[in-house]
Amino acid sequence: MTAEEMDLKNSEMEIENFLKIAPVPFYESQPLTNNAGNPLVGLDGKTLEERVLVNPLDWWRMNAGLFPALSVIARRTLCIPATSAPSERLFSSAGSVVSPKHTKLDPHLAADMILLHEVKDLFRKL
Repeated sequence: MTAEEMDLKNSEMEIENFLKIAPVPFYESQPLTNNAGNPLVGLDGKTLEERVLVNPLDWWRMNAGLFPALSVIARRTLCIPATSAPSERLFSSAGSVVSPKHTKLDPHLAADMILLHEVKDLFRKL
């Protein structure tokens, strides 16, 4: 078996093991018991209440040893800000640089001007 095949097999096993103990997303309206009033139990024998994940980054940090490859992917994905404010700010500053007055502005010069506008606060702190 080649090293590539071993890596693939290890990754598949890691995903299978993760799915066995995967955290359950919590919704306040989600019942923690069945119709008979008994606690809901997952395949791993833990109740839903025990499996509720408060902070996904903490969970991945604690379980990085069990799932090394998946934890790297999860941490990279989870660190993406859930806001459009930075992109809106960039479009706003680009709108002030590229205006009807500056219709013949070279695209490279416009990009440089937008970059300088975005980093000017960093230079003020120096």
